[in-house]
Amino acid sequence: MSEHVVISREQHAHSAWLPVSGYQHAAAQMAVPVAFAELSHLLGNFVLGFIKQGDTFQLVALLGIEQGKNLYVHPENGRWIGDYVPAALRGRPFTLGKPQASGDGATTQDPVLCIEKQALTDLETPAAEPLFDTQGERPELTGKAAESLSFLHQRHQGLIATQQVTNALANVGLITQWPAVVNTTEGPRRLAGFYAISESALKNLDADALSHLHHQQALPVAYAQLLSTARLKGLGQRVDMFARLTAHQEVPEDLDSVLGSYGDDEELSFDFDR
Repeated sequence: MSEHVVISREQHAHSAWLPVSGYQHAAAQMAVPVAFAELSHLLGNFVLGFIKQGDTFQLVALLGIEQGKNLYVHPENGRWIGDYVPAALRGRPFTLGKPQASGDGATTQDPVLCIEKQALTDLETPAAEPLFDTQGERPELTGKAAESLSFLHQRHQGLIATQQVTNALANVGLITQWPAVVNTTEGPRRLAGFYAISESALKNLDADALSHLHHQQALPVAYAQLLSTARLKGLGQRVDMFARLTAHQEVPEDLDSVLGSYGDDEELSFDFDR
């Protein structure tokens, strides 16, 4: 696991960072948390579901059917194989950390920007980008570091809002255990530990409950999850394709056209609309 350090003006005003390429860091993720703002991009690319965390549920996109294997990351080169990269997997090597106590003992309310320690370097390193603009009286984050902070805060707020929506769905009894099955050439594979919207419970909600979910903007999430189950077939196809890849059997040269791709030469932006 990568070690992160908090970025500060005092310590890193003259530091730089090296961009990270590929998604090998996500190669073992079976599911990833997603936000309401991503629904339009997620729906055509992923199966959506819920996982239980304590007494609450979290909306996730399924990336595989077993722990330790992400079917959207190429096993040989770490390239993303899909049309959309969930926001939770973008922003590396930056992330948000817990609020920090200041010198007078006060604690900031907002999460702070952190960076993977191994990505830090000096300004003379080729291809490195500065963390701060030091032209003014006070160093300020610059370039993609500043964009990262904005994006990560946006994603953080999006996940909070999505959790409120998910809670609303759970509170009216719509989230239930999901006996999902993915069909592969090796036979059916059952997904364990995931939850889904109960279509029958949704149909039987009374007018007051429906009105409440409407005002909570929860109905789009419910319908998106139900519609996304059509992607289970595609998930099975990915299982079969990855079995061939790892066995070094012949696979289509245009693998991206079969499974979808996120272009290597297309720069990732810190925006939910990508």
